[in-house]
Amino acid sequence: MKRFAYFCSVTFTIVGLLLASSAKAAEKTAVDPSGTWRWEHDEGGETVKNVLKLNSDGKKVSGTYQGRRGPYEITDGKVDNDKLIFGFNVDYEGQTIEISFVGKIKADKVDGTVTMKSDEGARDYPWTAERGLKAADTVGTWKLSIELPDGNVLMPQLKLSLADDMKELKGEYTSDASEMEVSDIKVKDSKLFFKISGDFGGGTLTANYKVQPRGDKLAGEIEYDFNGQTGELEVTGKRDVKKKPEAK
Repeated sequence: MKRFAYFCSVTFTIVGLLLASSAKAAEKTAVDPSGTWRWEHDEGGETVKNVLKLNSDGKKVSGTYQGRRGPYEITDGKVDNDKLIFGFNVDYEGQTIEISFVGKIKADKVDGTVTMKSDEGARDYPWTAERGLKAADTVGTWKLSIELPDGNVLMPQLKLSLADDMKELKGEYTSDASEMEVSDIKVKDSKLFFKISGDFGGGTLTANYKVQPRGDKLAGEIEYDFNGQTGELEVTGKRDVKKKPEAK
Protein backbone atom coordinates (compact mmCIF):
# COMPACT_ATOMS: atom_id res chain seq x y z
CA MET A 1 0.00 0.00 0.00
CA LYS A 2 2.85 2.36 0.86
CA ARG A 3 4.51 1.62 -2.49
CA PHE A 4 1.22 2.33 -4.26
CA ALA A 5 0.80 5.62 -2.40
CA TYR A 6 4.39 6.57 -3.22
CA PHE A 7 3.83 5.68 -6.89
CA CYS A 8 0.67 7.84 -7.01
CA SER A 9 2.49 10.73 -5.33
CA VAL A 10 5.37 10.63 -7.79
CA THR A 11 2.99 10.26 -10.75
CA PHE A 12 0.87 13.25 -9.69
CA THR A 13 4.02 15.33 -9.15
CA ILE A 14 5.30 14.54 -12.64
CA VAL A 15 1.91 15.25 -14.18
CA GLY A 16 1.75 18.54 -12.28
CA LEU A 17 5.19 19.56 -13.53
CA LEU A 18 4.26 18.66 -17.09
CA LEU A 19 1.04 20.67 -16.88
CA ALA A 20 2.86 23.65 -15.39
CA SER A 21 5.49 23.42 -18.10
CA SER A 22 2.82 23.27 -20.79
CA ALA A 23 1.01 26.27 -19.32
CA LYS A 24 4.21 28.28 -19.22
CA ALA A 25 4.99 27.39 -22.82
CA ALA A 26 1.50 28.50 -23.81
CA GLU A 27 2.04 31.90 -22.19
CA LYS A 28 4.22 33.35 -24.90
CA THR A 29 5.48 36.85 -24.41
CA ALA A 30 4.16 39.18 -27.07
CA VAL A 31 6.81 40.54 -29.40
CA ASP A 32 7.57 44.26 -29.28
CA PRO A 33 6.73 45.90 -32.62
CA SER A 34 8.07 49.29 -31.53
CA GLY A 35 10.26 51.01 -34.08
CA THR A 36 10.19 52.24 -37.66
CA TRP A 37 9.02 49.87 -40.39
CA ARG A 38 9.50 50.57 -44.10
CA TRP A 39 8.33 49.03 -47.36
CA GLU A 40 7.50 50.06 -50.92
CA HIS A 41 4.58 49.40 -53.23
CA ASP A 42 3.62 50.30 -56.77
CA GLU A 43 0.74 52.71 -57.26
CA GLY A 44 -0.15 53.62 -60.84
CA GLY A 45 3.36 52.95 -62.04
CA GLU A 46 4.88 55.04 -59.25
CA THR A 47 6.89 53.61 -56.35
CA VAL A 48 5.45 54.72 -53.02
CA LYS A 49 7.68 54.60 -49.94
CA ASN A 50 5.77 53.68 -46.79
CA VAL A 51 6.89 54.48 -43.25
CA LEU A 52 5.18 53.02 -40.18
CA LYS A 53 6.27 54.27 -36.74
CA LEU A 54 5.03 52.17 -33.81
CA ASN A 55 5.13 52.18 -30.03
CA SER A 56 3.84 49.39 -27.81
CA ASP A 57 3.23 48.81 -24.11
CA GLY A 58 3.14 45.03 -24.56
CA LYS A 59 -0.46 44.79 -25.74
CA LYS A 60 -1.70 48.08 -27.11
CA VAL A 61 0.05 49.50 -30.17
CA SER A 62 -0.02 53.16 -31.24
CA GLY A 63 1.72 55.03 -34.03
CA THR A 64 1.48 56.69 -37.42
CA TYR A 65 1.52 55.58 -41.04
CA GLN A 66 2.92 57.75 -43.84
CA GLY A 67 2.64 56.80 -47.51
CA ARG A 68 1.77 58.94 -50.49
CA ARG A 69 -0.69 60.64 -48.16
CA GLY A 70 -0.76 61.11 -44.43
CA PRO A 71 0.35 60.85 -41.77
CA TYR A 72 -2.52 58.77 -40.36
CA GLU A 73 -2.90 57.77 -36.72
CA ILE A 74 -3.40 54.02 -36.52
CA THR A 75 -6.40 52.61 -34.64
CA ASP A 76 -7.14 49.33 -32.87
CA GLY A 77 -3.43 48.51 -32.75
CA LYS A 78 -2.45 45.42 -30.78
CA VAL A 79 -0.06 42.47 -30.62
CA ASP A 80 -1.11 38.88 -29.98
CA ASN A 81 2.05 36.82 -29.41
CA ASP A 82 3.85 37.43 -32.71
CA LYS A 83 0.85 38.80 -34.61
CA LEU A 84 0.58 42.54 -35.29
CA ILE A 85 -2.85 44.06 -36.00
CA PHE A 86 -3.80 47.67 -36.75
CA GLY A 87 -5.69 49.85 -39.20
CA PHE A 88 -6.81 53.35 -40.16
CA ASN A 89 -9.38 55.04 -42.39
CA VAL A 90 -8.69 57.16 -45.45
CA ASP A 91 -11.13 59.61 -47.04
CA TYR A 92 -10.69 59.38 -50.80
CA GLU A 93 -12.88 61.00 -53.45
CA GLY A 94 -15.89 61.24 -51.18
CA GLN A 95 -15.76 57.76 -49.72
CA THR A 96 -14.14 56.20 -46.67
CA ILE A 97 -11.65 53.42 -47.26
CA GLU A 98 -10.97 51.11 -44.31
CA ILE A 99 -7.41 49.81 -44.36
CA SER A 100 -6.48 46.89 -42.09
CA PHE A 101 -3.07 45.32 -41.57
CA VAL A 102 -2.38 41.87 -40.12
CA GLY A 103 1.14 40.47 -40.05
CA LYS A 104 3.40 38.00 -38.31
CA ILE A 105 6.60 39.44 -36.85
CA LYS A 106 9.86 37.55 -36.88
CA ALA A 107 12.85 39.52 -35.66
CA ASP A 108 12.92 42.70 -37.77
CA LYS A 109 10.59 41.52 -40.53
CA VAL A 110 6.81 41.30 -40.77
CA ASP A 111 4.83 39.33 -43.36
CA GLY A 112 1.10 39.52 -43.73
CA THR A 113 -1.85 41.03 -45.53
CA VAL A 114 -3.33 44.49 -45.99
CA THR A 115 -7.06 44.67 -46.66
CA MET A 116 -8.67 47.69 -48.33
CA LYS A 117 -12.44 47.87 -47.87
CA SER A 118 -14.67 50.42 -49.59
CA ASP A 119 -18.18 50.69 -50.96
CA GLU A 120 -17.00 48.66 -53.96
CA GLY A 121 -15.95 45.71 -51.79
CA ALA A 122 -12.76 44.45 -50.19
CA ARG A 123 -9.39 43.53 -51.64
CA ASP A 124 -6.41 41.81 -50.03
CA TYR A 125 -2.77 42.51 -50.87
CA PRO A 126 0.45 40.90 -49.60
CA TRP A 127 2.36 43.01 -47.09
CA THR A 128 6.04 42.72 -46.17
CA ALA A 129 7.99 45.31 -44.17
CA GLU A 130 11.34 45.55 -42.45
CA ARG A 131 12.27 47.36 -39.25
CA GLY A 132 15.35 49.53 -39.42
CA LEU A 133 16.88 52.67 -38.00
CA LYS A 134 17.85 55.86 -39.81
CA ALA A 135 19.28 59.06 -38.41
CA ALA A 136 15.90 60.81 -38.65
CA ASP A 137 14.32 58.11 -36.46
CA THR A 138 16.46 59.14 -33.48
CA VAL A 139 15.74 62.87 -33.59
CA GLY A 140 14.25 64.30 -30.41
CA THR A 141 14.90 64.81 -26.71
CA TRP A 142 15.72 61.63 -24.82
CA LYS A 143 15.53 61.39 -21.04
CA LEU A 144 18.05 58.76 -19.96
CA SER A 145 18.33 56.70 -16.78
CA ILE A 146 21.67 55.27 -15.58
CA GLU A 147 21.96 53.31 -12.35
CA LEU A 148 25.41 53.59 -10.77
CA PRO A 149 27.10 50.78 -8.78
CA ASP A 150 26.42 52.67 -5.51
CA GLY A 151 22.68 52.68 -6.23
CA ASN A 152 22.43 56.32 -7.27
CA VAL A 153 20.68 57.06 -10.55
CA LEU A 154 21.79 59.64 -13.09
CA MET A 155 19.09 61.25 -15.24
CA PRO A 156 20.90 62.96 -18.13
CA GLN A 157 19.22 64.38 -21.20
CA LEU A 158 20.27 63.84 -24.80
CA LYS A 159 18.94 66.07 -27.56
CA LEU A 160 19.51 64.90 -31.14
CA SER A 161 18.79 66.84 -34.31
CA LEU A 162 19.69 66.57 -37.97
CA ALA A 163 22.60 68.56 -39.30
CA ASP A 164 22.25 70.89 -42.30
CA ASP A 165 22.82 68.01 -44.73
CA MET A 166 19.74 66.25 -43.21
CA LYS A 167 21.77 63.04 -42.97
CA GLU A 168 24.25 63.46 -40.11
CA LEU A 169 23.26 63.95 -36.47
CA LYS A 170 24.32 66.55 -33.96
CA GLY A 171 23.67 66.37 -30.25
CA GLU A 172 23.53 68.12 -26.90
CA TYR A 173 24.06 66.24 -23.63
CA THR A 174 23.27 67.60 -20.16
CA SER A 175 23.78 65.82 -16.83
CA ASP A 176 23.43 67.41 -13.40
CA ALA A 177 23.50 70.87 -15.00
CA SER A 178 26.80 70.02 -16.71
CA GLU A 179 26.97 70.19 -20.49
CA MET A 180 29.09 67.51 -22.13
CA GLU A 181 30.50 67.43 -25.64
CA VAL A 182 28.81 64.92 -27.94
CA SER A 183 30.79 63.40 -30.80
CA ASP A 184 31.10 60.34 -33.06
CA ILE A 185 27.32 60.11 -33.51
CA LYS A 186 26.31 57.43 -35.98
CA VAL A 187 23.58 54.93 -36.74
CA LYS A 188 24.71 51.45 -37.71
CA ASP A 189 23.06 48.01 -37.69
CA SER A 190 19.88 49.44 -36.12
CA LYS A 191 21.85 50.89 -33.21
CA LEU A 192 22.80 54.41 -32.17
CA PHE A 193 26.40 55.15 -31.18
CA PHE A 194 27.76 58.34 -29.65
CA LYS A 195 30.48 59.60 -27.33
CA ILE A 196 30.36 62.17 -24.55
CA SER A 197 33.33 63.84 -22.87
CA GLY A 198 34.07 66.69 -20.52
CA ASP A 199 34.37 67.73 -16.88
CA PHE A 200 31.99 65.93 -14.57
CA GLY A 201 31.76 65.70 -10.78
CA GLY A 202 35.19 67.17 -10.24
CA GLY A 203 36.86 64.87 -12.73
CA THR A 204 37.14 64.06 -16.41
CA LEU A 205 34.60 61.73 -17.96
CA THR A 206 34.58 59.95 -21.31
CA ALA A 207 31.76 57.57 -22.17
CA ASN A 208 30.88 55.60 -25.29
CA TYR A 209 27.20 54.78 -25.74
CA LYS A 210 25.78 51.88 -27.75
CA VAL A 211 21.98 51.86 -27.58
CA GLN A 212 19.08 50.50 -29.59
CA PRO A 213 16.14 52.88 -30.04
CA ARG A 214 12.79 51.22 -30.58
CA GLY A 215 10.04 53.75 -31.13
CA ASP A 216 10.15 56.17 -28.21
CA LYS A 217 12.23 53.84 -26.01
CA LEU A 218 15.89 52.90 -25.99
CA ALA A 219 18.20 50.59 -24.05
CA GLY A 220 21.86 49.74 -24.25
CA GLU A 221 25.31 49.91 -22.72
CA ILE A 222 27.91 52.49 -21.75
CA GLU A 223 31.68 52.04 -21.57
CA TYR A 224 33.12 54.81 -19.41
CA ASP A 225 36.46 56.19 -18.21
CA PHE A 226 36.28 58.51 -15.20
CA ASN A 227 39.67 59.74 -14.04
CA GLY A 228 41.26 56.50 -15.19
CA GLN A 229 38.62 54.26 -13.64
CA THR A 230 36.86 52.25 -16.31
CA GLY A 231 33.71 50.15 -16.37
CA GLU A 232 30.39 49.39 -18.03
CA LEU A 233 26.87 50.51 -17.19
CA GLU A 234 23.39 49.89 -18.53
CA VAL A 235 21.24 52.73 -19.79
CA THR A 236 17.55 53.07 -20.64
CA GLY A 237 15.63 56.04 -21.92
CA LYS A 238 12.39 57.48 -23.25
CA ARG A 239 11.85 60.14 -25.86
CA ASP A 240 10.01 63.23 -24.70
CA VAL A 241 7.08 63.07 -27.11
CA LYS A 242 6.01 66.63 -26.29
CA LYS A 243 9.35 67.91 -27.53
CA LYS A 244 9.63 65.49 -30.42
CA PRO A 245 10.07 67.54 -33.60
CA GLU A 246 8.24 66.86 -36.82
CA ALA A 247 10.25 64.76 -39.25
CA LYS A 248 11.23 66.57 -42.40
